[in-house]
Amino acid sequence: MSKIKMSFWNYVHTGNKHIDVEKAVADWEDLGMNLPMSFHFSERRGHNKQLFIKQLDECYKRGMQVIVDDERTDFRTLEKLGEEEFRKGVQRAVADFAFHPAVYGFHVGDEPDGNQWEIAKTAYKIVLENAPNLKHFINMLPYWNDGDDSFQNCLKVEDENGYCEKLTKFCKETNTKILSYDYYGQCSYFEPEKYKDIYFSNLRIFSEAAKNTGADFYTTLLSVGHWSLRVPTEDDIRWQLFTAIACGAVGISWFFLYERNLDGSFRNAPIDLFWKKTQTYEYLSRQCNIAKEYYFKHFDRFEFLYAKHYYKTYGGFEEFTGDEDLKCIEFKVNPSPLIISKFKDKDGKIMFAVTNNNAKEPVSLTIHFGEKLGNRSRYGWYAPGQMKVFYWD
Repeated sequence: MSKIKMSFWNYVHTGNKHIDVEKAVADWEDLGMNLPMSFHFSERRGHNKQLFIKQLDECYKRGMQVIVDDERTDFRTLEKLGEEEFRKGVQRAVADFAFHPAVYGFHVGDEPDGNQWEIAKTAYKIVLENAPNLKHFINMLPYWNDGDDSFQNCLKVEDENGYCEKLTKFCKETNTKILSYDYYGQCSYFEPEKYKDIYFSNLRIFSEAAKNTGADFYTTLLSVGHWSLRVPTEDDIRWQLFTAIACGAVGISWFFLYERNLDGSFRNAPIDLFWKKTQTYEYLSRQCNIAKEYYFKHFDRFEFLYAKHYYKTYGGFEEFTGDEDLKCIEFKVNPSPLIISKFKDKDGKIMFAVTNNNAKEPVSLTIHFGEKLGNRSRYGWYAPGQMKVFYWD
């Protein structure tokens, strides 16, 4: 399986009457997913274990692995039941599902706040202790300095550096293998530049914390309009996907796939309230499969070195002012923000990824490379959010 993982948040319960497991897994494959989140399993609610395993069987047939969403491994279950009962539940969950070759890891919970931080740590350690050979998934809150202290107080940190340190400490103390978070302000109706800046701040903060610890860096992107967030266009989907990869993310989760109810003004999910595929499904499928078919092979070979911003910087990223291997960029039409990402393979060969950091407009430019890349120049148009990669063997 590719180094870059594609996933989605799945809030549908095992045994939902609208779901045919074989068809559902075929949809996940059609969407370009290679690490889907399972249907939710609850022993307490009497969910059918064999039906859950059938889902794992179908994923395995199609070459996918699965993040198991089992209530028994969630840190909130530890919070509710206490450590003794939580341990017993984790042991049963591992006995029920960890044997299956499709299982990548268990979901340990979503968005612990400052008051739940130690509970989340304990839960992760217990799950890892019982399934040490799997990569378990926990999703963190983003950092959001919005002019008041609400998020800082929620997270119990002073600033973004404090949060990066807190995340780093969490990963080192728990041996966390996946560092993930969610943020959706990049699709805000209001003050888009402000929230775009916060989007990139979180990409930078979490990338740095992952680099500090060796954890895989995952981010959750938006596929469903709600609250103050618009329904993403296909350009938005492309832009989110490739800007995240350009900033070093190796795991992409989409929020979310199946629309459940009208609460929160959710609309135009990939699969709607009537269990029908929407235009968003088509956008998501096309862009994820483009990434999977044409880009993943490059990132499997090359390791991320840095991401820098050009023309306009966001989120505290360093400005690109040239590199011995990429000397300069010459705009031809519509100068726009860019992300310049550099990679290296095991033999020391260099790859650059150049991404249009404009979600609405295309740009035309020429890139001038240095001596190691043959002093070549490459001209091209870039669609909104489009990435192009450059290396020569």
